[in-house]
Amino acid sequence: MSFQRARTEQQKNARLTEIKQATIQLYNTIGFSDITLTRVANDLSFSRVNLYKYYKTSEEIFLNILLDDLTLFSSDLKGKIDGKTNLPILDFAEIFTDTILKQRRMLHLLTLDLCIMEKKLAEDKLLAHKAATLSLMAEIAEEVTRCYPQISIDQSVDFINSLNYYSRGLYAAVNLNASQHKVLEELEAGHMVPDYKTAMAQFIVIHLGYYVNAQQEQGDLCLLRHLPQCLWIHKT
Repeated sequence: MSFQRARTEQQKNARLTEIKQATIQLYNTIGFSDITLTRVANDLSFSRVNLYKYYKTSEEIFLNILLDDLTLFSSDLKGKIDGKTNLPILDFAEIFTDTILKQRRMLHLLTLDLCIMEKKLAEDKLLAHKAATLSLMAEIAEEVTRCYPQISIDQSVDFINSLNYYSRGLYAAVNLNASQHKVLEELEAGHMVPDYKTAMAQFIVIHLGYYVNAQQEQGDLCLLRHLPQCLWIHKT
């Protein structure tokens, strides 16, 4: 396709979507590390200068993609827990983990945003990204408080923040490449990779249970024994 200048807001939004879709196609084909503005521009038959009018770095494109994925996740989760009050915590954990695992690209990009992508943003872009992300996290926290009225909004925010940071490290630990797996085998360290869904469910049961009333907390924490072992397993 040839580049045509976007003159209206609608045309500009369509162009931004076009760029994000091209970047997603490249991500699905070659992964994150090898994607550059030049590569995206070539796939769109744009010059790098024209692409630069919309995005200054490939990281800026990916953070926009991440925000879209977070918005979809938030909407999906809210739709599944809307109107439900005091769900059994294991039910909430299953809903949350099933919903977040539908957004694997989001999970991957979350492992990169703080240490790589955000550091390459201009301050005004970073401010806008952070504000939008925090707004989405606040919406999710509000849904948790509606589901569990005994939890304050501050406690919900703490809970969601804890889930956010735990998930980043957990997903990185789960998604090892072939070399990492090979080294673990050579060291006879076993398959030292947790199951994401089970580990996340355990984390939710423990931390959400901390905030709910003592009776419900005690009952759900006892149910941990029914979850498969997901911590480091040393093969003998």
